[in-house]
Formats: sequence, structure tokens, C-alpha cells
Amino acid sequence: MLPRQYDEEGLQALYRFTWVPTNFVPNELYQVSENIYLKPTTFMALTFNAANGSMTFNTPCLLFITDDTDAQGHLRLLRQWIEFHSFVLGDGHLCALFEAGRLDSFGTATRLQDVPDVRSLDFANFEVDYDNASNYIYWLHEGDTPRLSYAKLFDTYLKLSISDRSLITNSLLDSQLPRVTSHDNDLFDMHRACSSILRHISLIEYLTQYGPTYEGVRVSITCSVCGKRVNYSHRYHIRKDWWRQYLEGIGCPREVAEHYLSVIETAVNEVRNIGAHGPLSPTATWPNHGLGLEVYDTERTVTQWGNDRVALMNLVCLVQEVARYLLLNKLFDLQVFPSPRTLQSLRWGGAAQ
Repeated sequence: MLPRQYDEEGLQALYRFTWVPTNFVPNELYQVSENIYLKPTTFMALTFNAANGSMTFNTPCLLFITDDTDAQGHLRLLRQWIEFHSFVLGDGHLCALFEAGRLDSFGTATRLQDVPDVRSLDFANFEVDYDNASNYIYWLHEGDTPRLSYAKLFDTYLKLSISDRSLITNSLLDSQLPRVTSHDNDLFDMHRACSSILRHISLIEYLTQYGPTYEGVRVSITCSVCGKRVNYSHRYHIRKDWWRQYLEGIGCPREVAEHYLSVIETAVNEVRNIGAHGPLSPTATWPNHGLGLEVYDTERTVTQWGNDRVALMNLVCLVQEVARYLLLNKLFDLQVFPSPRTLQSLRWGGAAQ
């Protein structure tokens, strides 16, 4: 049996490639770094467990190619790239596939041009210009975005410190959580939602920090019940004013900043402050408003999340979005701050879909 670094003809295999399902496929062979290439290919059939059996979907696919002749080296580069790709393009399902071992297999080729070139005629609608990836990084954002090179962003990612990369890892943790297949199978979904809010609001608080305190100044008060004197320091700003100042300072438009503030304040005061000191007990239910389309904007979401499961799920999405935009700005200096997306929920006379 030949060593794994050789192909069946005994020629040294200089390239290894893995089929990777993703919604963002390059429109041609694309060099990401010195030893990583991406190549468009055809659709891949993915099978998932569902409530009434398994379900198979055809999803766009690319070939992740490296010139590392060692299988472990290829896997190491794949692991590194998946975190970057999942975060920058918001394609987090790759993390779950990687952890499940569904991306472990790979092929080999002696030359780059020998890597399979199989493309579907229906594939063009899924192809992306990776040299101008901003519209896909900020999906559905209607404002202007700068021209952003995927390869340059990856180069920036490689230069990040371990602690900065850990911020990205923390932001992707939700991508590997179990998903409820139907309302009837729901045991922990609301608690997972609140845990996600806790994790992402902690990330937001880390990125925004708190305002500075008065150095050397401590206030002393006396408890009116027990008479105990308590000394504490205090900050220059009310917390919300500090967050507003931070957002405006990094270039976030004022109108957008107010939406972000509404999301942050709700997540901190109504979820984080409670969850940090005891178990959360969410009681929201699936609303039943009959047939029709329901729209959940920021205001409706932050006021109804405690009673409405759809609003709760949208609050999770909004907190994740704000955290992602602030993290993209912090780590990649991308001063783009889209308005929070509005959720449209279709009702068929019963629970929301």
C-alpha cells in the first residue's frame, strides 16, 4: 500500500482537495493564500435527520485545495479556513459539518489543473466574485460597502492574535448547537436562545468596554436598613450614553446606532443581568394570530420577546448580528454598520413558520 502522500500511479500527490458545501462559491479558481485555493464545482447532496426521517438537500459546493502533502497539514489548514469563512460570510453551518467529521475525506492530485473540474449549468447563480466580497459579507445590506478582497481579509485573519481569534470562535459557538426539527420536539430551544444572547452580549460588552471610572474617587453611602456603609467607585457616563458614544466614535450612523442600542440594552437588562445571577426561565409561546404575514422590527422584537417565541428568536438574531458587525469592525477595520434586519413571519392559522 502506497503512503498517503502518493497517488495510485505512485506519483507524488502535491495537492489535496476537500468538497465543502457553502452558499458562497468563487466564480473561478481563487488563490486565498500561498498554499490555499478554492475552486467552484457542482452541487453536493447533504442528508440531515428530520422529525419524520432523513431529508436530503442539494447545496452549492466548492473544492478546498491545499498544496500541503501531509494529510494532517491539509486538515489543519481546513480547520483554520473554516472558522474564517464561517465568520466573515456568516456561513456557520460549516463548523457543525466539520465537527461531525463530514469534511474529513479528501482527494489528491499531482497538479493543480488535475483537480476535478465539474461544474453545473445551474451553478452560476451561486458564484461570487471573491475579489469584491463585501455584498456577501454584509448580506442584504442596502447601503454602500467598500470593495473587499476575500484573500486580503484572510491575510489579516492569519495575523490576528490568539485572543482575537478566540473572539471569532466564541461568536461561532451557536453554529454547532442542536436544532429542533419541529415544535413538537422542542425541549430546550428557548433556553438555548437565552444562552446565545448571554454569550453574544458578553462579547459585545467586551468589545465596547465600559466608560472610565473616576480614579481615586470613591463614594460612600449608608444602608437605610442595616446601617452598613458601602464604598464604591463610579464611571463618567451612564452605560447607555457610553455605548452611544462608542458606536458613534467607530463611525456607526446615529439612526443605526439607536437600533443597536435598543438591542444591546434589552439583552443586557432583561437577559444578561438576570442570567448572570441565576437561571433564566423563559416563558414565551408561539403566537397564534391566524392567517397572514407578521413583521417583527427592532421595536416589536425588544418589547415582545418575553411573551412571543418569534420575537425571542429574532432577538437572538439581532444580538448575533450586532456582535458580528462590531467584531468585523474591531478585527478587520470594516466600518460598515447595516441596519438590523426585519423578520417576516408567515402564519398559516397556527404557529409561525
